[in-house]
Amino acid sequence: MSENYIQGTLKDADPDRYLISLFAPKDRKEALWSLFLFNHEISKTRFVVTETGLGLIRLQWWREEISKLFEGGRAPDNPVLEGLETAIRDYSLPKALFDNLLFAREFDLEGATPQGLEGLINYADLTTTPLNKLAIQIIGHDPGDECIQNISIRYALTQLFRLVPAFESHHFTIIPKELYREVQDYLMPHIKPSPEVPFLKAQNALTNIYLTQLKKVHFDPYDPKLNRPPWFKELRVAMSVSCL
Repeated sequence: MSENYIQGTLKDADPDRYLISLFAPKDRKEALWSLFLFNHEISKTRFVVTETGLGLIRLQWWREEISKLFEGGRAPDNPVLEGLETAIRDYSLPKALFDNLLFAREFDLEGATPQGLEGLINYADLTTTPLNKLAIQIIGHDPGDECIQNISIRYALTQLFRLVPAFESHHFTIIPKELYREVQDYLMPHIKPSPEVPFLKAQNALTNIYLTQLKKVHFDPYDPKLNRPPWFKELRVAMSVSCL
């Protein structure tokens, strides 16, 4: 497997998680890149299939291949799975968290909008917390840290808010307009992550940077200013991590 391929592909596909990965130990980054690319592959399912059945087949393929890795099988000629094969072995990653992520993406295929703020929070939790727990285990910290869930939900909701127009371009309403205010009120309180985990600090800092940007446009997801990356985003994340 080419590390450069995994790194370059993630940098293009999910630049924010790539940025966050840079605050992990050097020898753990490649495993994180493979994990995040896996997440990208399953999360884009609703956007790359034309029928629910095809999406379920796609997710089932990933489920079966992941199961093979846990049963001691070898990864097929797929750079993401090759990376996960090594990560699962080296860091004793639990299969249940992979299953949770795949199950959450089946919900995407139903075309249903999360119901109310509670439903939206649950969606953010299911699609992001298991991923962060896997990442934290790779890094070598406690995946049971109670702050992981809060940071995951805030990160996911902030990203979903910014992506409202993108979802609607695919005829899907991820956050109904009547929930904008409730989501805003939920997101604004600052939650400080564990000081010993730079990865979580970086994710929390990035969330706060995007929230500042959203606040400046009065939480209007259609404001064209949101199409531009926040000023000095990478530097601001790095400074937040070093200062916290």
